[in-house]
Amino acid sequence: MRNKKEYIIITGASSGIGRSTALKAAEEGFNLILSGRNVAKLNVTTKNCKDLGVEALSVCGDITEKSNQEKIINLAKKNKNIVGVVNAAGVGRFAAPDKLTDDMMDEMFNINIKAMFIMNRELIRIKDKKNFLNIINISSDCDQVAFPDATGYCATKGGVLMMSKALGLAVRKQNVRVACISPGRVDTYFNNKRPGMRVGALMPEEVAEVIMFAINAHKNIEIQEIRIDSMSRTW
Repeated sequence: MRNKKEYIIITGASSGIGRSTALKAAEEGFNLILSGRNVAKLNVTTKNCKDLGVEALSVCGDITEKSNQEKIINLAKKNKNIVGVVNAAGVGRFAAPDKLTDDMMDEMFNINIKAMFIMNRELIRIKDKKNFLNIINISSDCDQVAFPDATGYCATKGGVLMMSKALGLAVRKQNVRVACISPGRVDTYFNNKRPGMRVGALMPEEVAEVIMFAINAHKNIEIQEIRIDSMSRTW
């Protein structure tokens, strides 16, 4: 039976993988601290989770802003028994290399890598030594597979993969497990698409199932990297 005091933090919970993971976690009885940039969509996710009988707290705003990071960490300090963080917030800017601006690169680096690292670092700092923490960093298949108009995005997701591996080695003796989950195409609003436009892609609910598998796995199982794709994907 789920400990009613257990919390999972999920960034990027307004939609897509983050939203689906929030709903899946709520169905399993986890309380939630949710973060996202779209206030209307985040409010819907938060309400949907509460309707499933769990506590759901939310922080709306840009995850790269220090004030929003501090709000999330302060909620974590208050509620204490944080058993997982799912870093699902991410952004992709796609263009030929000569069209990729400094601002586009900065945005991807700040959200995809820097904010993720800060969240992980701060939660490790405040974690009770006796508690077990699952860190789930969401990457992409392009952390190993290159795409011509995704130079910056591939670079940041490659950074997510290697950051996750290095962090996992650094904290594994502190009751912290770090897993990097790298899905192929997912049927979401990412990159100006709409659900239904990526034929044969993974559904966000399917990715959420894998994320919760990683969180729920026996504490002696060190899950370092999970790569997933759709069996019905059209190439």
